[in-house]
Amino acid sequence: MENPAVPAIQEARKPEAQTPAAANTRPDSAANADSTREAARESTRELGFQETARREPREMRSACDEGIIFVGKKPLMTYVLAVVTQFNAGASHVKIKARGKAISRVIDVTQVVKNRFMQSMKIANFDATTELLPNEDGTTSKVSSLTLTLTK
Repeated sequence: MENPAVPAIQEARKPEAQTPAAANTRPDSAANADSTREAARESTRELGFQETARREPREMRSACDEGIIFVGKKPLMTYVLAVVTQFNAGASHVKIKARGKAISRVIDVTQVVKNRFMQSMKIANFDATTELLPNEDGTTSKVSSLTLTLTK
C-alpha cells in the first residue's frame, strides 16, 4: 500500500515543479536573505519574543589576538592542542585562563603540554585573582580566576 503523500513529495522535489517566484526566494541570494531575515524578525516580534544581539563566543573575542586560551568544559586535549598550536605558530608566550571549577584543568593542561609535547616549556607568570561576575538577577558573585603565562 503506497502512501498518498509520496507522489506529492516527489513532485515537489522536481526542479521544474518550482515556479519562477519560488526560484527567486532562495536564501543564498543576498537580496532575498535580507528580506528573509526581516520576515523572521517580524514573526518573532508578533509572537512576543524579544530580539537579542548576537555575541561572539568568549574564545573568539579579542583574546585570540592576545594569545589567551580560556579553559572551560571541553575535553582536556582540546586546550592542549590549542597551546601547542599557538607555540608552533611562532608565539613566544601563551596565556591560559580559567575560572572556578576549571582552575584544576589549567594545571592539567600545562602538565600535559610540558610532559608530552614541549619539555622545555616554563611557567613564566602565575596570577590568581578574584573576579566579580554579574548574575542574571543583577547581583554580583566572586569567582576565583587563574591565569598562567607559558613560555617556550
